[in-house]
Order: sequence, then structure tokens, then C-alpha cells
Amino acid sequence: MRAFSGAVTGFLIVACACEASAQEDAAPAVRDKPREEKEIESRTSSGSRVIPENEPYPMQAAGWGPAAGPFFVERWAEDWSRLRRDGEAPALKAMPLIGDDVTLTLSAEARVRIDAYDDAALMANNDFSQLESRVIAGADMHLGEHLRVYGELGSAQVDGHGNGFTPNYRGTVAPGNYRNDVAVQQLFAEAATHVGDYLIGAMVGRMEFSDGPRQLIAISDGPNLHRTWNGVRTYVHGRNFRVGAFSYKVTRLGNGAFDEQVNGDERLKGVNASIVVARAKGAGNFYLDPFLFVTSNVRGLAGPSQGADKRKSFGIRLWGSRGPVSVDWAAIRQTGEHKGRNIDAWAASLVQSVLVKEKGVRVRAGFRLDMGSGGNSFGTNGPIKSFNQLYASSNYLGEGLLISQSNVAIFAPTIAVIPTKGVTFTADYAFLRRLARNDAVYGGLMRPYAGTQNVAGRAVGSQARVVASWAVNDHVAVSAEGEHLFAGNVLKRAGYGGGTYGMMSLTLRY
Repeated sequence: MRAFSGAVTGFLIVACACEASAQEDAAPAVRDKPREEKEIESRTSSGSRVIPENEPYPMQAAGWGPAAGPFFVERWAEDWSRLRRDGEAPALKAMPLIGDDVTLTLSAEARVRIDAYDDAALMANNDFSQLESRVIAGADMHLGEHLRVYGELGSAQVDGHGNGFTPNYRGTVAPGNYRNDVAVQQLFAEAATHVGDYLIGAMVGRMEFSDGPRQLIAISDGPNLHRTWNGVRTYVHGRNFRVGAFSYKVTRLGNGAFDEQVNGDERLKGVNASIVVARAKGAGNFYLDPFLFVTSNVRGLAGPSQGADKRKSFGIRLWGSRGPVSVDWAAIRQTGEHKGRNIDAWAASLVQSVLVKEKGVRVRAGFRLDMGSGGNSFGTNGPIKSFNQLYASSNYLGEGLLISQSNVAIFAPTIAVIPTKGVTFTADYAFLRRLARNDAVYGGLMRPYAGTQNVAGRAVGSQARVVASWAVNDHVAVSAEGEHLFAGNVLKRAGYGGGTYGMMSLTLRY
């Protein structure tokens, strides 16, 4: 299915070029925006004009995923109908099929990414690099005001040299989310209506899901293809609060064409909510988000053990911004069973920053404190106390997956510099301490550094990280990241050294 990848990539290049040309040749006249349009734009920090008109809750907290320039990472979150009515919609967006009631929007994305590791898994001379690419094509059909169907195909390729294709997978066969001829990434129907001031809806089918704290749930953007789920998601959204419920089975990807499977061995269900606790003009709101995730996995991980894992992850998140101050705090508790043993774990995160320089080159400084419980994972009796990150965002602690938020306390000063529009540099330096000395140090994906559970000490080491991103225009984005973990006494005593990771990516969206 390489032809599919080539066709979508070619479409993206032509579409992006045509769109840029059209914007230059036909700049719209400056006009004062009507009051209702200003209110819609005030509900998101991106100012995107493709926010669904029927969404009453602030878009940045509505659970539909983050913005990506004028688009959204979840392309089904976009609504181009208002721009179509205003005569400003780009080609292939909100195209009328039967009058104005039935419309079709086409979208596409292509990404090329290079990952490189020196001393991967903190093992000397374990070096490799890989070239990854993906293409995604989506179609969103609105069948009147209350019903729509969204579908998305994805294709992925990976190649490299050294010891493997991914940090935790060696051999000549790559996993399906790295190498895939073509897969049905998403295919769902959604029905929604307003009852008074509330938006009520349901989504049924295959979809991506990331409505929760990044320490637990994300779409998994590091690999080529995102993680997807099969089931139902329901929601009720008002102006000041929202609530949702969901029940899913995971999608297992093969390497061929349309060979993915719905796998009932791994499930996710739960409820979540969001409340506006302090409202301000623009995007200056604070939100309180309670959540409950119930997971089951016949191949779940807990220390060195793999097997039937059933756990409840519940907690609360307080986040938002006011003036120059931004915060994102979360507290999580985990209970349940792993292969018959009780689970008793917790995690906490405090992320905060202040805009210290607003004019000219903008500078934001802050610090991050992340803790995840540990202990008794390598024992045979008593509760397992190691926190499991489940489906956490890989970029939260670093795309290199050198460290995990389990049995660790992390303190990291942070700084972000925005020299000009569209360009951002961020850096942090994390100090890592082990909490329970009878448990291991964990890398990404809950992979224990074998032997660390048998050595004394708490000093894991430190990690330096630098990230650069450049939104070239509405359709083109470039990013790069570098990380290095400096081994402390615990890692050195177990025979590990440091490790280095680097990444560069180019993304095209239409």
C-alpha cells in the first residue's frame, strides 16, 4: 500500500501550496467580527475558527484534544461549516453534497521523523536510529445538524540501523503502529443534539481517546500510528461543566492491509467531568477535572511481572491560567489487582510557570514536581505499590522514554522562550530520586532497569531536555528534541550508564 502513502503525501503538498497561493491572491477584506463569533473564539487559546459552533463548553477543556495551529490534533473536532457560510472555507472543507445539510470535509496529514539513540536502555554501545513516516487521510460527513460519520485511514513505514526499530523492541519485525500497509484508524458515527443549554451526544465505533491527565491517557503520538479504541463514548456539555462516560476495547494492529483486530483482552472504561471553577475573559479559565479510569489487561505490567491486571485509577486535576500564571496539578490513586495481588499506588504532579517577559522575546519560567509511588513490585506477598502510567503521553517526561513516573520523585526547573511567532524553545533539567529502595528504577512503558531493585541508594541521576518547535505556516510544522540522562549511584551500582536520545520531525497538515 505504498501507493496510498504516496498519493496522500502528494495531495498534501499540492493542497498546501494551493491554499497558500489562494491566501496570497485573495486576502479577505478586514471586517469586524460579530459578537457571537468573538464568543466562539474566546473559548480556545488557539483562536481557531474551526471550533464546533454547537460546543457550549470552552473548547480547550472540552475533551476533544489540543489545537495544532488552525487545526486540531483530532481532525474530527474541526467544524468548517461557519467558514463555508462566510465564503472563506479552503478547498475540500465542508463541501455541500445535498444542499447545505449534507457536507463532506477531507483532511490529511503526513509526518517524517528521525529517532536516534546512543546507549539505548542505558546500556553501553546499544546505539540505533530509525526513520519513521506516516500518512493519514480522513473524511468527515455531516448528515444534517445532528448526525455525522468520520473515517480515517493510516499507513506507516519504519527503517533504521543498529539494534532495533523501537527503544523496547528488537528484531527484524516492527510493531503494527510503526509499520503498517494501511489500517482503519478511526471509523465512528456520532449523534448529538441540544436540550436547553446542554449539548448531549454519543460516539460509537473506533476512535482515539485522550480525555484525561497526560500522566494516564494520551493518543500515543510517538509511534507512527496512534492508539485507538473501539466502543462507545457519551457526553453532556454545558457552559460551566461537562460530564462523560466511555467503554472501550483496544485495537490491535497488524503489519498488513486492514488486518487490525478488536482485542477484548485490553479494556478501558470510566467516567470523567470538568468544571469551570474560575472564569475570565479569553482563555484565562481554571478547571477542576475529576476522573475514574477502569482498566483491564491480560498482559498488564507490574515490576517484573506480566499478567492479568485490573485497576482503578481515580483522582482530580486542577489546571488553567490567569494573567501570567499557569498551573497544571494532578493527584491520582490506583487500586485493584495484579495476578491476585492487591494494588496500592499513587501519583502526584505539580506543574506551574510564570510569564516573566511578555514584550519582544517572550520568556516563561517555572518548575515541575512529579512523584509516583513504588515498592514491593519484586516481592511475592503484600500489595504492589508501583504506580502504572497506563497510556501516558510520551512527551510528558521525554520522547526518549528514559524514565517513567513510577517509584520516583522528579524536580525540574523549566523555561520556555518564544523569540517570534510560531517558534518556541523549551528546556528543563530534572533531578531524579528513587522513593522505595526495594523497588526498581523504571524506564518508559513501565520497563524496569533490571537489577536496580537489588542495590542501595536513592540517587537515580538527572535528565536534561531541550525541545524546539517551529510552525512554519498553517500547514507545516518542524520540531526537534534532545535528551540525556546522567546516571546516578543507583543506576551505576546496577551496571548502567547514561543514555542519549535525539529526534527531528516534519509534519504537513491540511
